[in-house]
Amino acid sequence: MAPAICAAFSASWLSARLGLSAEGYAIRMLLPFSIETFWLPLLMMGLAFGLAGGLFAWGLRRVRKTVTDRFPDPFRRILILGTVLACLMILTGGRYAGSGAALIAAPFAGDPMYAWDFLLKAGFTILSLSAGFVGGEVTPLFAIGVSLGTVIGPLFGLDPMLSAALGFAAVFGSGTNTFLSPVMIGMEVFGFQWFPFFFVVCAVSYLVNRDQSIYSLQSRYGLHDV
Repeated sequence: MAPAICAAFSASWLSARLGLSAEGYAIRMLLPFSIETFWLPLLMMGLAFGLAGGLFAWGLRRVRKTVTDRFPDPFRRILILGTVLACLMILTGGRYAGSGAALIAAPFAGDPMYAWDFLLKAGFTILSLSAGFVGGEVTPLFAIGVSLGTVIGPLFGLDPMLSAALGFAAVFGSGTNTFLSPVMIGMEVFGFQWFPFFFVVCAVSYLVNRDQSIYSLQSRYGLHDV
């Protein structure tokens, strides 16, 4: 961890000197909330986020293999799937194009979110990466988590902003098969006072992940590549 810690602090220091500030969102609670009252909804949310992140990692691996087998020529693959993606993005107004930063900011800015946002964002991301447009999986995972959390949070009696924040961290943790990183990222972006909530939800999502990861060479136990 020493090299990672040094890299993190040096990157933070240099970014600040270049005038860049850390990203953060304020959670304006609309409902009273305590972990003693909502521990069961937190467990259920963790289960949902764990399944979402794990299915994303599994789907990405399966679709990428299928597409590669079907279109072994990378230029033809990118041409065909790129055309399909372009048409789909035009039909959806570009809502699911790019990294997903707009979807992440939407619930915290009061913009509308839709029940199908997380599904379409996951589908567009998987198809784009499978086609060969390598540009990142982490930020789309954040966007998928925020979209899913905003939709299902109220079903469990949770404030949509808080559930969006929990989804931000937990889906990323499940998709990358990590535990401590999403907890720390959640606290850094949304506030360290939410540590108990991030800890519970990310722990559950990590446990139900079933060793899936967007990184093909990663395995939780280091024994095999699943």
